[in-house]
Amino acid sequence: MEINIIIIKDREKKRKLVINVSHRKDKYLYTLYFSGEEKYNAFLKRKTLYLTDFENDIDNGIDYLRNNIVTFSNLVNNTMPTYIIFDINDIKKIDNVILDISNLSWNDKLYIINNIANSNTYFRDTYSYTINEILSLEEMQKIYTKINSIANKLINKSPLEQLYSIYNMLKQRPYICENPNESPSVSRTLINCLFNEKIVCTGFCNIFKAICDSLGINTTYIRWKNNKGHVSIMCFVNDSKYNIIGIYVIDVTWDSLRNERITHFLTPLAYEELEKKKKGFELIKRNNIYYSLLDSSVESNNELIDIINSIYRLLKIDRIIDETYNIAEEITNIINYTKVYIDPFTLREIINSEQVLDDDTCLELIQTSYHYKTILKEDKTFIRLRQHVDAI
Repeated sequence: MEINIIIIKDREKKRKLVINVSHRKDKYLYTLYFSGEEKYNAFLKRKTLYLTDFENDIDNGIDYLRNNIVTFSNLVNNTMPTYIIFDINDIKKIDNVILDISNLSWNDKLYIINNIANSNTYFRDTYSYTINEILSLEEMQKIYTKINSIANKLINKSPLEQLYSIYNMLKQRPYICENPNESPSVSRTLINCLFNEKIVCTGFCNIFKAICDSLGINTTYIRWKNNKGHVSIMCFVNDSKYNIIGIYVIDVTWDSLRNERITHFLTPLAYEELEKKKKGFELIKRNNIYYSLLDSSVESNNELIDIINSIYRLLKIDRIIDETYNIAEEITNIINYTKVYIDPFTLREIINSEQVLDDDTCLELIQTSYHYKTILKEDKTFIRLRQHVDAI
């Protein structure tokens, strides 16, 4: 039996307690949700459970709990509560608690780590292999100091240039799995991958996303499944220097140690999906805001409006829609952002912002990109641009 205690302000279900039961690895996990600290403290005094408190009953988890109630009570007494924070001003307690700061901005996280937390504060953050990884204040300070030191070197570059610098830096690292007797977190979590050599796709993406968060570039994970699974990064780009606004995918893992190519740098979603499908991967659409927009199960216009406005915010577009707008047109508009082409001249400038290459080497690199290959598939565009491309 395992216990998670989650305190989440203004949880939709306003009861004093909501219990979710799951069953994995021959253990029952009971997650207790409280909508506020006062309800959590009241429960500690009474410790009364009702059948109506349970959201579900997986594999007879309620019956198991009845037969092991003493163990349950002892675990509740000894489990550190997790406070899920949506606003930095919601933090009321810092001693012997876990602060889940995944929903905060980078700067808010940094302020908490450097000015609010103490040695008795523990953390859950965005960049963990599982939600159960708990980090100390010292570990958090170590992570955020390292990421900021990397980001500070890129601060004067444009967003596209920053993305290339991060991509180019990370793809120099070899893909190294953990040993069979090691935890998967060894090659996946930020704390491990930043300071050790082992790294797989999740680790590449966690470092990539953390640096982007520090720079203010919005990204999210794209998850894929086959017999092993895979992760890549969706980037929401708004670059005024190059006048480019688009939604792209970067897959550092599939270009790792391949300095002669930029095949998986800023690829359009349709191309990414097609390539992954050919390799036997299936897209996992849940927990990705773009794919939630295309989810046929989303029927409420209000929900679609919220998603559309959220994507515009991620793209840093000053646009807010409401029920008076044509939702279908807005969705089409956002889909078009996933098809934005980057010309070879812009790619050359982006590449040379990080590494100055001679013309032949740069052209060879550009020719490995999706965007160059698109020129070759479009005869009219190819004829019109060929002489210029050859001159790069």
